[in-house]
Amino acid sequence: MRIGPAPHEPVAEPAVRPPASALPPGPLRIEAAFTASLTQPVQQAAEQLRTTLLDGAAERLGLTAVAVDLSLTDLHEGPEEPPSKAPPARSSASSAEREPLRGPGGELADVASAVPGVARLTAPLGGRPVRVEEQDDPPGRHVQIQLAVAPGHHPLEVARAVRAAVTAVPTVDTRGPATVAVLVTEVAA
Repeated sequence: MRIGPAPHEPVAEPAVRPPASALPPGPLRIEAAFTASLTQPVQQAAEQLRTTLLDGAAERLGLTAVAVDLSLTDLHEGPEEPPSKAPPARSSASSAEREPLRGPGGELADVASAVPGVARLTAPLGGRPVRVEEQDDPPGRHVQIQLAVAPGHHPLEVARAVRAAVTAVPTVDTRGPATVAVLVTEVAA
């Protein structure tokens, strides 16, 4: 499955400097491949999957998806079996995620971690879960926080709450206004 910008749809200017891999704000298109059973019409299975993906994107993730493109990769006989319940994944937290942060990043990590809905701070691509950069033009700080959202919480609401909490920390705006980007790297089921 891939999620990307919807072609021919307007995009907005980001409110804060986004992480390098972020998509521009705007409507999205979901592309997914699936297999279907011969016991159900393919068109019906595709519509069910399309509805599930659109609803999940909106309700669980707060994403505005306007299209779902599906590719049928295989047909199989018999009824579809429910997916097997995999054992819970072990925490693959990197040493950067486990060790306490010092300096302004440490204080901001404590603030972000205390926001309801934050399961933990993460750093899936290495580095630190909280990165603080001094900016010269315009003067101020840019803070990027990577986190996992706890079960039962809406990622967009948690990200907004973390941004508000971190922005309110007095040490953030010592050199001028601060911008805060929250990168949700995982949504717990």
